[in-house]
Amino acid sequence: KRPPASVFVPVRPPPHRLQTMGAAQGRVARCEGMPSPDSHPEAFPEYVKQVPLTPKMDKEAGMKLYKKYDEAQGPFPETFDFVNQLKITEEQINQTYEHNLAFHAPLDGNKKPAHSTSWERLVAYHHGLYVPETYQSTKTADDIRLAVADFSERVHRDTPKDACKYLQIEEFRCLNVYQYETQPQVAAKKCMKWWN
Repeated sequence: KRPPASVFVPVRPPPHRLQTMGAAQGRVARCEGMPSPDSHPEAFPEYVKQVPLTPKMDKEAGMKLYKKYDEAQGPFPETFDFVNQLKITEEQINQTYEHNLAFHAPLDGNKKPAHSTSWERLVAYHHGLYVPETYQSTKTADDIRLAVADFSERVHRDTPKDACKYLQIEEFRCLNVYQYETQPQVAAKKCMKWWN
């Protein structure tokens, strides 16, 4: 009688197979020294065929197939490449908040509209076309850090057991980073995930 398909029947190999599995006939396999391109050419085709994988490998093995070893170019032409590799001048990539913000928004704030009379300004203000807060200078990274720290302290003090307090803090941080006072539409788009 055959067992049902759902029943698992383990199958053991015959006893003579158990002795030959693993190390050949009870002998222990030993590695003599570290493998090298000379002893195992199939394992190291990059060395056998002289094809370096990285500029560092090319430099260490002396294959001289890479033209330059550094990804960054130095200030001098290729004839003075030895000086460029000394890294006398570091690449000056300015990654500060204020430097990058200048690409997206004017640092001095939006240009104020010129109203010829005060009643024009008041009508524009009444209809939401003139919002004075949008014409102030943008906040610096330190201003944002201090404002977020102050807001965070107030939230922790007012509602210490609120589960959503961290979402409030992240929303406030996001709004400040995207300059909600000078660019309310941009900040609203970028920070919608924290408000929703």
